[in-house]
Amino acid sequence: MKFRDFAVKYTLPLVFVILVFLLFFYHKNIRKTPVVQVTPAASPSIPNSVERFPGLTKTTISAKKDDGTKDWELSAEKMSMDNITKKITAKNVKFILYDSAGKVYIDFASPLAYGDMNTKSLFFPQKSFGKILSTGEDIEVTKLFWEGARKEARGYNGVKISRSDYTLTGKEMICSPELKRIELIKEVSGIWTGEVPLEK
Repeated sequence: MKFRDFAVKYTLPLVFVILVFLLFFYHKNIRKTPVVQVTPAASPSIPNSVERFPGLTKTTISAKKDDGTKDWELSAEKMSMDNITKKITAKNVKFILYDSAGKVYIDFASPLAYGDMNTKSLFFPQKSFGKILSTGEDIEVTKLFWEGARKEARGYNGVKISRSDYTLTGKEMICSPELKRIELIKEVSGIWTGEVPLEK
């Protein structure tokens, strides 16, 4: 038998056997790509700290006097601040003014507040409801502004102070928490249902 005939007769079947063997080996040992289920990580809780602006929840910020006692304190359900301008926006807020002894003088609640942390000033464009703790009087202010430089609260577009036996209203208000003094100005009127207070 010639070498050429031998090669044709036996080489092709041998190649076929080798290919079959390789295919069988590949099929037995191939690694299938595993299916990985990805569970989204839970969002980290945001601590009650002003260091994590913007988008804080239940945050409290405050301004202090030179002796370390507080001028005011603002707590908000949601608060954000521009880190460049230091302007803040807060929603569903509680605003507390302190007197010279560091005690709570007026406790306000308002749906919205804007502030400037450079000047420590605050503006409440929607109606604020509060309580004057030393007298038990309720106070409503249509627009409330805290002027940080003068340490005064001013009310505009209507102010009402009331208790069970009287109601006082005015167009505007000037409030000095350190002096525990509130002055109603412009279109001031009062209604008494009890004994009328007279100066002695």
